[in-house]
Amino acid sequence: MSYNIKNALADFKKEDLADGMIDILKDSKRTLEKTKENGFLKLSLKMQRTSTYNAVVWLDEKNGELVKTACRCGHFQKQYFCCEHVAAVVMQYIVEIYGQDVVKQSEIFPLMLQKTNVEDPFIPGILKSTDEEMMEILKENFFKKRALPVEQNIKQPLSIQAKCCIGECKDGLLLELRVGETRTYVIRDLNEFFYKWTEKKTIELGKYIKFIPDKNLFDENGRKIIQFFLEEYLTEKASGRTNYSYYDSASQQARSVSIFGSRIDSFMDTIAANGVYLLSDEKKNIFYDEQFYSPKIKVAKLTYGATVMAERYHILCESLEYSYVLSGDTIYRMKKPEMAVQKILELCQSKKELFISDKDLPAVTRDVLSNLKDAAVITYTGMDPDKYLPPKPTIALYLDSPQENMITCDVAAIYGEKKYHVYGKERYSQKRNFTEEHRLAEIIQMYFNAFDQEKSLLVYSGDEGDIFTFLSQVIPKLQKYGDIYVTDSMKKLRVVPSASFQVGVSVSGGLLEMSMASNQFNKEELAEIFSSYDRKKKYHRLKNGAFITFNKEQKQVMSALLDVMKNYADKKNPDTIKMPLFRALYLDELLAEKESVELKKNREYRKLIGKMRSYENGDYEVPQSLEAVLREYQRDGFYWIKTLKENGFGGILADDMGLGKTLQILAFLLSEKEQGKVGDELRTLIVAPASLVYNWKKEVERFTPQLSVCVMAGTAHERKELIKNQTSNVDVWITSYDLLKRDIELYQDIVFANEIIDEAQYIKNQTTHAAKSVRLVNSSFRMALTGTPMENRLSELWSIFDYLMPGFLYGYTRFRSEIETLIVSDKDEDAMTRLRAMIHPFILRRLKKDVLKELPEKQEEIVTVALSGEQKKLYQAHSQRLKMFLEDQNDEDFAQNKLQILAELTKLRQLCCGPELLLENYKGENAKLETCIELITQAIAGGHKILLFSQFTSMLDLIGEELKKAKIDYYRIDGSVKKEARMEMVEQFQNPQNQVSVFCISLKAGGTGLNLTAADIVIHYDPWWNKAAQNQATDRAHRIGQKHAINVYQLIAEETIEQKICELQQVKEDLAEEVLSGEGISSTQFNKNEIMNLLEK
Repeated sequence: MSYNIKNALADFKKEDLADGMIDILKDSKRTLEKTKENGFLKLSLKMQRTSTYNAVVWLDEKNGELVKTACRCGHFQKQYFCCEHVAAVVMQYIVEIYGQDVVKQSEIFPLMLQKTNVEDPFIPGILKSTDEEMMEILKENFFKKRALPVEQNIKQPLSIQAKCCIGECKDGLLLELRVGETRTYVIRDLNEFFYKWTEKKTIELGKYIKFIPDKNLFDENGRKIIQFFLEEYLTEKASGRTNYSYYDSASQQARSVSIFGSRIDSFMDTIAANGVYLLSDEKKNIFYDEQFYSPKIKVAKLTYGATVMAERYHILCESLEYSYVLSGDTIYRMKKPEMAVQKILELCQSKKELFISDKDLPAVTRDVLSNLKDAAVITYTGMDPDKYLPPKPTIALYLDSPQENMITCDVAAIYGEKKYHVYGKERYSQKRNFTEEHRLAEIIQMYFNAFDQEKSLLVYSGDEGDIFTFLSQVIPKLQKYGDIYVTDSMKKLRVVPSASFQVGVSVSGGLLEMSMASNQFNKEELAEIFSSYDRKKKYHRLKNGAFITFNKEQKQVMSALLDVMKNYADKKNPDTIKMPLFRALYLDELLAEKESVELKKNREYRKLIGKMRSYENGDYEVPQSLEAVLREYQRDGFYWIKTLKENGFGGILADDMGLGKTLQILAFLLSEKEQGKVGDELRTLIVAPASLVYNWKKEVERFTPQLSVCVMAGTAHERKELIKNQTSNVDVWITSYDLLKRDIELYQDIVFANEIIDEAQYIKNQTTHAAKSVRLVNSSFRMALTGTPMENRLSELWSIFDYLMPGFLYGYTRFRSEIETLIVSDKDEDAMTRLRAMIHPFILRRLKKDVLKELPEKQEEIVTVALSGEQKKLYQAHSQRLKMFLEDQNDEDFAQNKLQILAELTKLRQLCCGPELLLENYKGENAKLETCIELITQAIAGGHKILLFSQFTSMLDLIGEELKKAKIDYYRIDGSVKKEARMEMVEQFQNPQNQVSVFCISLKAGGTGLNLTAADIVIHYDPWWNKAAQNQATDRAHRIGQKHAINVYQLIAEETIEQKICELQQVKEDLAEEVLSGEGISSTQFNKNEIMNLLEK
């Protein structure tokens, strides 16, 4: 018996289908497991809520028919072939294949809405049930046995009042609690009372009142009082301390509690405002007023003096911040005054009346009473206090520098013609305003770090940097407090706010000449500045003691000029400096339009800069045969290359992969030939990876048949003969990096007009034979082609430029110390600015998204795969073993074992790909391989062609075996495939009539130089360390000629090293983008902590 799967919605019972669909929607982590059995697709459900789901369905995929069903439930036995469990499996399959709309448009959807009573059962999580364990707890709490009430002889009062009485104690406030109905009782044992309160035990008050603790028995004020005492009880109970006052009687101790510090403030804010009682007078109800209290003081002028009388007040208690004053029936708070003011207030309180003689009245008014203005309200009778106040002094600061790196300061207070030394030993004078003098003196002395007792001088001493800080930052602040006077020795310590230069640049005899001068400094000072300038400092100090400051722009200018002088001049004699022309654009980039530089240029220099800046406007003729072929951006690239050639520079054509770098080079070479150049003036050597050699030959023959071309291939003898015989009559020579390093001696006597290296990242390691060989070729013009001029480190960029223009980025040792380390380790913006200024004119980089608006969209998706079973156990075991190994490594061990550690990391990556790569007889799960084959199968069914990349050729073996099992034909390219065979497979794959839909490619062997636009799906089986290599591989399909949108899938094993590699890819991509476009700074160096991080989930 069989049913067509498409008709299941009509043939099965609606009730079963609805129940089955609802059941699986309740489990968000359900998975439909698919296996092959006897030629049929076996389907079963794995649910989170239950380890087994016994329904199984067998499906004939080809005909779309249900062949067999099975389930252990009783309902299935009665219905013979169906139940809600079987229906659930079928419904899950239908939803995955045809989508949920098929269900929503069927007759069972209204039934589902009726059964679930929700808006849409398909909304994620809407049917999810509370965890079973939580429901069990809920049931236990609901049904647990409860105590039945028993008959009790308790008079439960309808309302109870609580009162608080306060009294004084040492350093705090004493509290007692009274509770009752119409009459209140003193709680004689607070511990016992609140113990019963917390335990909900009956509390007895006198003979007639008993009640079970309940805050609702009290009014709002009573509840606040009870809560406050309860908090004190619980705090003391938790700390194991007691907080009782020290009375002789034990009963008195038990009935009261003392509070201190901030608890007094809390008490006043929450309780006292509603009224409390005094222990000394229990009938007197007093209240707390939040207003601040200011004592009233009256000063009355008499015939021969004056009297001072203060309002009487009583300080009840003190917290950390306030004094609480009891005045009448009100408690006020008063800010604690300074010690000196407190002393005056206490004196006024101690006597009913104080007398001041006329002789002392001015001083008392000025120096004593004036200090009370913020703490008390003072009223004067019969006198004007302002007449007794002296004028404010003028402060003068006399700065001197008696010895190197020391500054002294004499502070003086000036009143008219009279001057007093603030730190001197002059006697007391009523003419001085000591209050103001002392206030300013305390502020000023904070800026100094010593005091000379003998000379009464403030002293500041330190190193050169400290003195600069004092001059540039402290003196401007001191000027706010007084007038500053300096001695001759102090004048030498001046700070020159900025340095400006006159720079003359000219082009003469094929070299760039530069001269410098300054209106601020003579020749010797100028030489001194450049000979000892430190770019890490904010200043430079001259021999005469003066400091020169540099802002951000001036530091960039200084760095640029210093770079030039280091390489091309004697720093002690910076008159005229001669340097290569390639420094012209660097100087113009950093010096032009700078306020601190007056740049004078001769006509030849301006002409050179103009050509390089506006190369798009060049008057070079594009070869007529390529006029219709070149796109606008490729035409600009052609002009740029011609401009470089004319001016004797080299450059990196760093266009995004697939933008036609080859065509731009061929246009340039054909243009050179059409200008009449032949032989030594035209001969060009193209060096490319072996896989691209014949591709170059094919492109030359296709686009520029006017150029003669020869591939230097074959045996060693054959290559020797080719090189010997082709010297005079071949325009374009093509060889590989590998063959060039073998044949380099044969090229020694051959002159090339142009040398072009393709995929220039092949020479990123300066020490390799490939990098050394391309430098040895005798060529007058050099170009480098690469979509990724820097993959991992700045040293890669240095290596390419050292090939293009030796010395352009200095020697590598200097480059590393002055640029690379500063950028990567120190995140030095100045170094980054200098590097970008140097390389910017000689790198042309266009991105697809900017120049190819018509190029189809590229969608990238990370497909996360969860490891399970034996594969997961193996990964976790290897990862834990490596962690333990690393934890025992010190820095020296780590350095020595780095290769071993990297090998272990590779093993972890292989376990993610497939344990079979490590364990020959492994028969367990391989989650990623299953996902990959499923992805390929679905893509082929949708009519797509697929490129599949892996860095492990052994993984390509495993994938190939699975493709064969699935009867899927495929092509494969790895390092063992010969160049001719590669070209043949590519042509076949590109043929629309060809039925092979899968191309398996080794990342290193086929990640560059291939044109595979027939594919519109790219799968990266495993992530590589840098994203650039993956992007290059992706662009085998996403390039000119692609007509379809591209989908890129990256398979990543969840919670493994692969997820960390994805993060690392972004770090390396950021560094490359920052150098080429000027954003972000990142480090790409591995250390122990970073490797440990790779192992974290």
